[in-house]
Amino acid sequence: MNFTMPKRENGLKTNPALRLLYWGLVIAGIWFAYLNIQPYERAVSFLGAKATSSAFISLVASIPLLNGIAAIFSKSLSWILGAILWSVIQIIEILPLILYNNEKFIEKIVTEADGRSRYQEKDTDDPTLRILKRTYNHLPISVVSNLEVLKIFTYTVDFLITSSNSLQQSTFISQQSNSHSTELATTNTSSSVHNPTHIIDIVQEIASPIRNCIIFGIGGSGKGMLLANALRRIKAENPNRKIFYIDPKNEPSEYGYTECVVDVVRRKKCKDESPENICKWMDEVLDGTNEEIGYIEWANNQSESLLVIDEGSTLGDAAKKCRNERIGTLILHISSLGGSSKENVWLLAQSPYVGPLGLNLSATSQITAVAIISDKNTNVLKQWKKSPILEMIDLVQINTLIKASPCNRAVFFGGNSTWGAMPELPNYSALDRDNDKPT
Repeated sequence: MNFTMPKRENGLKTNPALRLLYWGLVIAGIWFAYLNIQPYERAVSFLGAKATSSAFISLVASIPLLNGIAAIFSKSLSWILGAILWSVIQIIEILPLILYNNEKFIEKIVTEADGRSRYQEKDTDDPTLRILKRTYNHLPISVVSNLEVLKIFTYTVDFLITSSNSLQQSTFISQQSNSHSTELATTNTSSSVHNPTHIIDIVQEIASPIRNCIIFGIGGSGKGMLLANALRRIKAENPNRKIFYIDPKNEPSEYGYTECVVDVVRRKKCKDESPENICKWMDEVLDGTNEEIGYIEWANNQSESLLVIDEGSTLGDAAKKCRNERIGTLILHISSLGGSSKENVWLLAQSPYVGPLGLNLSATSQITAVAIISDKNTNVLKQWKKSPILEMIDLVQINTLIKASPCNRAVFFGGNSTWGAMPELPNYSALDRDNDKPT
């Protein structure tokens, strides 16, 4: 009778717990590297924005498809260079520690320094020869000394990069926390159900610090009042921030929104204009004419700027019919590449559907959505419910927030996907649209 011995499996089976631990350590290592490299990536992006020609960036940004490729390439390159910079700094910081604990290295330096010959410096020596002799005579001790100096310099650079990044993050978090925790006890309201903790200080949210925003709401919702107050907050906190305002409505009663607060205004009543004329006017606004400077050239001459585009829905309809995506391309360019150079953009529109401008808001996290709804137009929620950039809530909750608002409005802030009650804001226009009478 033949007996067949069972075959023994070659190798050892991997313990699932060890495998899980291994991948956990790998993921933790990647996350640790990401957190360490991130400040250097931001530093590289900042320096790159300063070194790159704004005119060249604007040219690339105006070319469809190429602008997206350029943005991806720019971001990838900044991460690669940031990783290299971080690696070099880490090596320089730990190299002296490694070398000083290496007995053979120390012995070699001491033996070389003690046993090498010295050149005598003479008065008749050429200045260059004298420097060379002095350098040679200080070797190899000077290498160690210079390494110490380089280490101190590297630690200083490392500290400045990481601390500036931490300061920016802590400032932003502090501003966010203060804006949500502050109870606006001084708000004037006669509403019996008003609760100050429901109110969002939306002016501070979009203006301190300045965010790239799309602000939408139907006519009379309060976009202009929010814009007027936010622009004044910006100018009060930073007078150096220059503002370029594009107004396709040209309503004299609304001039007060931007009067004495914006630096450049371009207006045209586009209501009855053909799409071709609207797009031609927009090209002139961007490129300039013989009489007026265009936005692109103007922005290149500013250290800090904000572009405000009103009536984005009107421009979007014209751009779609003319297949002109310049405005959308410019907005995406500013929002994706302009942050480090302190260039921002605000777009005001009737609805969140700005696809005709060439914008896909669900595909970018660089543009913050702000929506305003008044007690007179809550029906727009049905039209907006399919928008991917809104955190939708039911009509009962909206009405609760509207009643909690001293101006009977609810506002959505995309920075933290929160609906809240809108605070009462000063009206700088010549018209009270709620009561349809002059102010």
